[in-house]
Amino acid sequence: MEMGSRFKNSIVIRIIGWGSVIGLTYLNLIGLPGQIEGFFGEKVTSSQLVLADSIAYVIIVAVLLLLAWTIIELYKGNKKYNQLINER
Repeated sequence: MEMGSRFKNSIVIRIIGWGSVIGLTYLNLIGLPGQIEGFFGEKVTSSQLVLADSIAYVIIVAVLLLLAWTIIELYKGNKKYNQLINER
């Protein structure tokens, strides 16, 4: 059942929403290596820095893949929903 145009977000709200999601994700991913390095304490060795950065970059790639998968699934869901509406 469709909620109607009364409760539908406008294009401006959707752009602001997606922009804030992307912006916050970017800021969190930029700070991630430093946060992981903080787990090793104040006197960090070069091998610990390499390990922290490697962990951070694996997590960053995983988050970006998850975000891409979410966008693709939303697109597919919208496409199926539009097909169902057009069949009526």
